[in-house]
Amino acid sequence: MAENSDIDSSILPIEEVSMEGQNMELDCESMIQALAFYDKIVEHSNVKDIKKKVKKLIRVNALAMVNIVASQNIYIAQLEGRLQEMERNLSVKATAQPNQIGEVVAREQASIIPENKAPPSISYADKVRNGAPTERIKGVQKKKVVKKFVTTVKPKEDATSSADTRKVVQAKLDIRKLKIGVKQVRNIRNGGIIIETDSESDLDKLIQEFKMQDELTSNFSIAKPALRKPQIICFDVAEATGSDKILEDLHSQFTEGGHEQDAFHIKHHFKSKRGTNWIIEVNLSLFILLVTRDIVMVHLSLNDSDCLLISAYCPPKGDLASHLQVLQAHLVKYPLFKIFICGDFNAKSRVWGKRNVDARGTQILAFCNAMDLTIQNSPSSLPTFDCSRGQSWIDLLLTKNLDTGISMEVTDDISNSDHNLFHFSWSVAHLPPPERVHITISQSNWLTVKPIISNIIRSYSNSDFSDVDCLISNIQKEIAERLSTTSGHKGLPNRTSGAVWWTRELRAKRSKTRALRRLYQKEKDPTIRTSKLAAFKRSLAEYKKLIIATKAAKFKTFINSVTFSSFFGKNFKILSHKKKRHSGLNCILRDDGSSTSSLQESYLEILSFHFPTSAAGDLRTSSFSSAQDWVPLTAMELEAVIAGIKPKKASGIDGLSGEIVKEVFYANPGWFTSLFNFLLYSGHFPRIWKWARIVLIPKEGRTLNHPQDFRPICILPCWGKVLDKVITERLAYHLESGKLLHDLQFGFRKQRSTINALQHIKNFILSARDRNHHTCLVSIDMANAFNSVDWSLLKGKLATLPIPDYLKRIIFSFLDDRTVSLGNISRGYDIGVPQGSCLGPLLWNIFVNDLLTLDLGTDICLQAFADDDKTFSFLDVEAKPVIGPPWHRFKITWRLFENDVRGTAIYTDGSKLNGHTGCAMVVFIDGHETDHLLCKLNSEASVFMAEMKAIEMAVTYIAARGISDASIISDSRSDLLALGNPMNNSPLVLGIKDLIQSCAHSIKFMWTRAHVGTAGNEAADVYAKMSTHKDILDCHFPLAKSHLKHLILNDIMHQWQVAWSSSSKGREVFDLCPVVSLKRIHGNFYLNQLITGHGALTHYQERFFHKGDVCLCGKAVEDRLHLVYNCDRWQDIHLKCSGRTFIPANFRQQSLLHLLLNRTVRTALETIMKQKLEIMFRELPS
Repeated sequence: MAENSDIDSSILPIEEVSMEGQNMELDCESMIQALAFYDKIVEHSNVKDIKKKVKKLIRVNALAMVNIVASQNIYIAQLEGRLQEMERNLSVKATAQPNQIGEVVAREQASIIPENKAPPSISYADKVRNGAPTERIKGVQKKKVVKKFVTTVKPKEDATSSADTRKVVQAKLDIRKLKIGVKQVRNIRNGGIIIETDSESDLDKLIQEFKMQDELTSNFSIAKPALRKPQIICFDVAEATGSDKILEDLHSQFTEGGHEQDAFHIKHHFKSKRGTNWIIEVNLSLFILLVTRDIVMVHLSLNDSDCLLISAYCPPKGDLASHLQVLQAHLVKYPLFKIFICGDFNAKSRVWGKRNVDARGTQILAFCNAMDLTIQNSPSSLPTFDCSRGQSWIDLLLTKNLDTGISMEVTDDISNSDHNLFHFSWSVAHLPPPERVHITISQSNWLTVKPIISNIIRSYSNSDFSDVDCLISNIQKEIAERLSTTSGHKGLPNRTSGAVWWTRELRAKRSKTRALRRLYQKEKDPTIRTSKLAAFKRSLAEYKKLIIATKAAKFKTFINSVTFSSFFGKNFKILSHKKKRHSGLNCILRDDGSSTSSLQESYLEILSFHFPTSAAGDLRTSSFSSAQDWVPLTAMELEAVIAGIKPKKASGIDGLSGEIVKEVFYANPGWFTSLFNFLLYSGHFPRIWKWARIVLIPKEGRTLNHPQDFRPICILPCWGKVLDKVITERLAYHLESGKLLHDLQFGFRKQRSTINALQHIKNFILSARDRNHHTCLVSIDMANAFNSVDWSLLKGKLATLPIPDYLKRIIFSFLDDRTVSLGNISRGYDIGVPQGSCLGPLLWNIFVNDLLTLDLGTDICLQAFADDDKTFSFLDVEAKPVIGPPWHRFKITWRLFENDVRGTAIYTDGSKLNGHTGCAMVVFIDGHETDHLLCKLNSEASVFMAEMKAIEMAVTYIAARGISDASIISDSRSDLLALGNPMNNSPLVLGIKDLIQSCAHSIKFMWTRAHVGTAGNEAADVYAKMSTHKDILDCHFPLAKSHLKHLILNDIMHQWQVAWSSSSKGREVFDLCPVVSLKRIHGNFYLNQLITGHGALTHYQERFFHKGDVCLCGKAVEDRLHLVYNCDRWQDIHLKCSGRTFIPANFRQQSLLHLLLNRTVRTALETIMKQKLEIMFRELPS
């Protein structure tokens, strides 16, 4: 039985092969070669003779035992067939022993199977194909390779042992709390340890947590060990065999159709009992499959992708068909590989160039169709070949089986060939799509932007709104495409954008060099061609020298700028880690403990967490009347909303910035208003405006392995934000005017802030203290509150509110069919307040409004600020609600026009004189004064209030007398602009607007310059000053917010000045800055050292570096006073510098403050400090 087992072990002569590295598998080619050896002696019937013969052949052909990792699955079918043939010839039967399952026993007497007998029921082929247990079959045993996830931790001090390292790491890292699975920890030399985890995500989490521990990173280093290349070993090679012979034999064995696989390198060797054992390193990432004069083919492994890179040249007069046949013969062998063919095919076609198709082009097209190849070239690109004979497009890039995008660009970069360079890039992984272009007017040509937008809007102005989504999508797409061309965006990244040293001079020199190269290439005369070649080479040499010089100069300038001018600028931020950026996305852990395996899965997991969907969905349908309380939009209302959009805000998926949307409005305000009126009336919010682009912001101090470690920022299209804002303003008006929101909701409401919320809490606490009660305050921050709002419940609350039906209908549409996109992953959601929108916070207030109405008892009160709630005892303090103006109902145009005064003219003016405030109005009819009114205000009232009160008196005068043709003329432009601003919520302004609406006739408002001789304005000014002397107060205004701020600021500055003047510290600084001020002092790097006494002065150097404080003149300590007044080393600068007197003769009698206020003295002192620094730098060791 033992001998029979030895026969089986010699069927596949690989029993002594040692496999090292990762993912090692048995090489089918070696197995087939071993079977071929066995075929030579298959006619022998004696088992012992077979065994001896096979072992002899194995010793002679030791290299046949080599086992290499290679994807040669093409031999599997041959292997199975040869195994079955051997079984039939040798009459091998497979029997299962109790403890030896799968062991094959070859019996001596049964060497041939009779023809009338069926083959064995269980064959080797069956075992190979079905994966039967073969662990007891010697030689066929396949080692299971388990990928290990390990990292090494090494101490930075040599005295630390591995045991100490393990204790410190285990004490600092709590793997249970981190939920990291650790398999084992092993000691290594030099006091280090190896930690093995269960998965790669656990390993990354461990390394990240390690790096966050300052004590660990300061004493230890952690890193993933570099993966060694796989190795093979050849046993018992004859001692006379050298390394060259071994490599030659290896190359000859692992050859497929004459295609070398040059991937072997001798690592080392050592002697054995029967010869020498050689260890050979294998480079598995690259296999050369074919090398000929015209074609080079390489198999490249990138992560889990097998790529075939082919470089081909087809001579213009050669046989193109033969080259294509060679390529086709190899492409069919690798149907699943990713194919890249870069070649000069000397073929023409308008598919990839600007030349008509020829016979060779027809062959290329047929070849691409037959092999399913994609032509990546663009006919609009630069020519790939440019010489004296002309231009052509003959270099092609053909690809196949690419599941991700590829970018290609032909450039006119300088090269040593007539062929232009072309660059292409392809990523193995599925990466998010490139950042869409953000188009702004500042990037575009201003003179062309307006006509382009006007023409586009004009072409769509007569379009029907029946398919409004398609209409808006087409407009946005056309604007983006047209303006991206104008702004210079070409779709490919600018390769010189990161070169900070790049200058206009270099660009001009490069253009000149390229032009000389083109002239040289196109020249046909040999004599002139030689001279142009010399000119091109001279220009190229100058261009290269200029690049080196510019780089050096720019680097010196950068160093000087960050060292002297802005010490706390770029270098400080880099050194202090103030400019950290999120480098990438880690694996995200799911709820079940598993982790994502790709970027797409991570994106989807984050979106699913932050933007959930309900199981049943929202089945609520809206049945609102189509015209109830319908109020059309006006161009003025839209203009006010558009004016509030910040032009530099990030754009949505359409790429259009806020200023582009403004230009769309001004191109045709009537059409823009009609479009929005249609959307409001029909209750439809376009779906393209509900598509949000997501930007992830990592939270500080998080591991970034969970979805909650990121804060998603939703960026919506700017055009949709206009309609969003219109809906928000109208809904806010109805909520505030109808008092539909609870008074104790302080968040997301106008004229309410944290100050009001804190004041309410303070009042309650003081009231409780007066009653000898204790106060207990509970603050609640609802986690993930905005993402938990159920839309069906929200719609139910909206349906019950007494607001117009058209608003309910458009809000319902606003909530439906919303989509978010992160990278190339898009997802719909129906839970949570739409983030990034203006309407979202207001919807949240509606959703939680019922919570504030709960009856919690007389001693408990609940107030809210957004999603933060505070509960305490109840105190009935109501805040006055601010109701926005119903200006969307106005039919009045609030604009300023130049016009002549006709009919009744009322001039108004306000005055503040000697702490008294008053205002007046004067009535003129046909140029004659007929009436006037005076009003005295309290002294706290501002001039703005006085002017506004005068206008109010004029409007009341007109309304009371029913004047039909009246004009109010004021010299206060700010008051008129406040009236014309629809967003102004001042109670005084709103009151005047209400009076204007109550008038039966229209009123014109005009502005005139003050004190230019206008009779009415001068009369109003005289009466306004007279009103300040009245004894009786006619009107009392509360203290203005601006005036209150001014009083508080003056009091703070007075207290600061008193404290600064009476302090005993900082007297040296007091001599330079005796008066406190909020104005920032912009100093100078050199003068700051004199002012503060820090820096290059030896007195300062002695305090911190113990370098000695005596001045180089040897007379005294070098402080700022000595350097300015007494140091003899700077007498020449004290007296004269470059023929110009800088410092006055009596400078020693003047204070340092007076000297610094003198411009020429500052120049002299700056010169002194510059020379002082140069001397200090020269003294530094090299």
